[in-house]
Amino acid sequence: MKLPLLSLLLVGLCTPALAQISMTLPSEMPDVSMPSDDMNMTVSAPDDGTDTTEPSGPPVASKDALKLFVDTCTIIAGAEADAATKVKGLGWQADDATDTGPFVSIFSGYQDLGGYGSVDLWSSLETYPSSRLGYCRVDFPDSDNRVDFNDVTGLGGLAGSVKDAGGGNAFGSWETPDHKFMLTASRQDGQAQMEFNMLLPAAPAN
Repeated sequence: MKLPLLSLLLVGLCTPALAQISMTLPSEMPDVSMPSDDMNMTVSAPDDGTDTTEPSGPPVASKDALKLFVDTCTIIAGAEADAATKVKGLGWQADDATDTGPFVSIFSGYQDLGGYGSVDLWSSLETYPSSRLGYCRVDFPDSDNRVDFNDVTGLGGLAGSVKDAGGGNAFGSWETPDHKFMLTASRQDGQAQMEFNMLLPAAPAN
């Protein structure tokens, strides 16, 4: 039986195209194989010369670090003359000044301390009609438990006690004999904080 001429032409045109698809499609598919589980893929930051290491230098001894904090807070929260200049001389870099009006003054700053990294300082001095209240807080990392809060005793006349909570956590409380300079300290999960409160006489008359 003879096929009509049009049917033969259609078969002749379609057959090569189907053959071409079946022959070329597998070879043109992109390679989408996933990396094996044991491949370690890392991304390296570009070397742009930026120093991302922690502050270097020998660790500051516990008693020296604590003396720095006590001295600094005694100056800045104790309303000493030229207090901001004095604490800058102890290595603190001041943050931008905060304008809080005539009855409250604030100082904040920081410094990199060997063995601890960046230490933050915040202080305020509040003026009342018959007295002033000085406050100072020091925050610093101490994951290696370098600070021994027992070294506070005797600094600036402070006396008190320390409680070891285990796991590197510790707490302390001190005050001066006149009960006008008080300090609490804590270290929890590698972060340490010291808070100072000072009761001061009224500001001198202008």
